[in-house]
Amino acid sequence: MAHDRLFLIDPGFDVSGRDDGPFVCPFCNQIEGLLASFPQLSLDIEVKRVPFP
Repeated sequence: MAHDRLFLIDPGFDVSGRDDGPFVCPFCNQIEGLLASFPQLSLDIEVKRVPFP
């Protein structure tokens, strides 16, 4: 059976060549807020937080 997996970029990352960080992905931030408001959603999917490249 297939298992749903959601990848989110870890918040608070720095970008090389820029000194005005740390940064967050605005799209990932929206999903983080959704998961915080409805924690039961993260029980149905696997949430993986990955570092910014």
